[in-house]
Amino acid sequence: MIKKNELEEKNVERDLIDLVLAFGSKMNELELEIVKKDESNPNKDFFEEYKNKYQLIFKQYCSDKKRVYGGKAVSYGIPTRYDGIETAIEKTVTLKKRNRAEVYIKTTNNFDAEYLFIVLKQNNSWKVDNVKYKWWGNEKWKPQIL
Repeated sequence: MIKKNELEEKNVERDLIDLVLAFGSKMNELELEIVKKDESNPNKDFFEEYKNKYQLIFKQYCSDKKRVYGGKAVSYGIPTRYDGIETAIEKTVTLKKRNRAEVYIKTTNNFDAEYLFIVLKQNNSWKVDNVKYKWWGNEKWKPQIL
């Protein structure tokens, strides 16, 4: 028999994975959209469009903490920032506290990328607060600017 707390924890874990995958996928889709536009019309600058759409996604999915370097669009390209996240082979959640969790995503892209999303609960809503990554089985996580 599954206890109520276990069921609630599983629901939270599923929701956190869904949140991270939606965020990463939307960011990837945006990058691909702008790259395609850029390739089909190389004389036009699409960065302003990218920046505006990036901000909409960022505000929807990310925490509102003050960021010195992040929180704004810097560049786009291929591979996308969260390349491989849509076809992840491993997805796990570690609940660190009631309002803090880590969502681990392992991919099989060309870099064997692994992502570690730090997710915080703010105002009864979970938001991505930070992201780290590592490639090719490296042991050390590197920060990724959101």
